[in-house]
Amino acid sequence: VESYYRASPDKLQQELFENFNIIDAKIIENNYSFNKQLKARPNLIPIKIARFLLPFYKFDEWKFMLNYYLNNYNSNYSASCLFLQKK
Repeated sequence: VESYYRASPDKLQQELFENFNIIDAKIIENNYSFNKQLKARPNLIPIKIARFLLPFYKFDEWKFMLNYYLNNYNSNYSASCLFLQKK
C-alpha cells in the first residue's frame, strides 16, 4: 500500500506503536526509484503526464503528488522496518 507516509522508525513507533518496545529498527533501501520505474515501464509516462495536466481534478492530491515526484525523482525507494515487543 502506498500512502506516502515516510516516518523514521522512531517516529513510527511513537505515533503508531507506543505500547511496544523497539527491539530492532532499520530503514531498508533498495536500488529502485521513480525515475527507474518510468524507464522500466514507459507506458506509465502518458498516464503521469495526463495527471500532471489535470490539476483541477483533486487539486490537493495533485499538488502533493507533483511535489513528491519532483522532490524524489531520483531517490531510491525505502521502508522503515520495526521489530517490536509489546510492553
